[in-house]
Amino acid sequence: MPPIAYEDMRDWEEVDPARHSFAWDEDEEKHLRSLVREWVPPVLSTMAGWWAGERWCESQVDAIIRERYGTWAWGWNWYHCSGGPIGSWTGGPSSVTTPDETAARVVAALLEWREWLERTAQRFTELAPPPDASPEDRSWHLERACVRLVTHTMDSGADNAWQGQTSMVLG
Repeated sequence: MPPIAYEDMRDWEEVDPARHSFAWDEDEEKHLRSLVREWVPPVLSTMAGWWAGERWCESQVDAIIRERYGTWAWGWNWYHCSGGPIGSWTGGPSSVTTPDETAARVVAALLEWREWLERTAQRFTELAPPPDASPEDRSWHLERACVRLVTHTMDSGADNAWQGQTSMVLG
């Protein structure tokens, strides 16, 4: 599967948790962990190999996740340093280690992404203008929502590249 950048994902319907069910239980977690473990290289390439094995592993896991869970899961590895809300994954070179540790990080990152989407959806609901609002009131609600949504993205841990996450949320 080709990678997806946040710029490619501007349609809330593609990630809205209300439109994409997510059944998670102990069996699903075990299954995902087993799928991830299979792709962790037995010998890491590290800096000497330009982390080729670790990057390859991340791309394989990304394909598994997007195929298994759908478009909503595209951001499971959008970590803080690249402007995303994920703190439990920091990219293939840093996050791919042993099969068990890597699988645990992948699971944590996927659940963190889903939680962020659910919190974001809740914020949209809270900040939406009433259906019968006048144009002037709608404008006020929009201004208020923008300020609070920027704060929401900053509160999720985005580092110096927070603009991408903020742009996506406001879009």
